[in-house]
Amino acid sequence: MYLISEVDQFVHVAEHKFHFRRGEKITTEYSYKYAPEEFAALAGKAGFEFAHMWSDDARLFGVFYFTCSRSR
Repeated sequence: MYLISEVDQFVHVAEHKFHFRRGEKITTEYSYKYAPEEFAALAGKAGFEFAHMWSDDARLFGVFYFTCSRSR
């Protein structure tokens, strides 16, 4: 996903100043798809423990609940 700057502009964020040209694309998101089991395993490597998953009937969309792993 991306945004497109509609005008030539400078944007200030804290002490940083960014220049965007008119028409310049700004990437705002990268989306990755994982099977539920793959996502749980990936989160486990980051120190989280799978607790529950809610999903639609076709398992196309899911909301995951993780807890902090006690081993960390």
